[in-house]
Amino acid sequence: MNKSKLVESIVTQLEVKRALAINAANQAHETATHTETVAKSKYETFGLEASYLAHGQAKRVTECEAEINLFSSMAINDFSEEAQVGVSALVTIEDPQGELKTCFVAPGGGGLKLEAREVLCGYEPSSFSQFITVITPSSPLGAALIGRSMFDSFTLDIGSKIIVYEIVGIF
Repeated sequence: MNKSKLVESIVTQLEVKRALAINAANQAHETATHTETVAKSKYETFGLEASYLAHGQAKRVTECEAEINLFSSMAINDFSEEAQVGVSALVTIEDPQGELKTCFVAPGGGGLKLEAREVLCGYEPSSFSQFITVITPSSPLGAALIGRSMFDSFTLDIGSKIIVYEIVGIF
């Protein structure tokens, strides 16, 4: 399976996220340095609060850039059905009700969602869920998947529920 289109789509989403973060950082910086935010007494903290926000937004830009670099340098591997789940694995799991969830194990970008049809052209739609969710090995689901093989079952504690999943596809 060629996962390069999947990785390209992830990088595109991360670039959009970075552009939004840059815009927010610029706005926060302008607010922090505006002449009307200068404190006239020790009780006026708006300028200080705005500078903290600007710093946080700048940090967010740096984090987005680091994630983009991770994907740009990531080795993309294809996994056989006998392989164990690792970074760059596309994994489909099934819950007891038969609902499928497809995850891409990646070094960053956790939580991003992509439409499977758009990034996995030519593959049987029944092999995947409608969306592909990017997960990291440090997430609860990622940690539960790493090192497992096809048809392995595992439990995941989600809030007050314990759900049993089975791995039904590794690509």
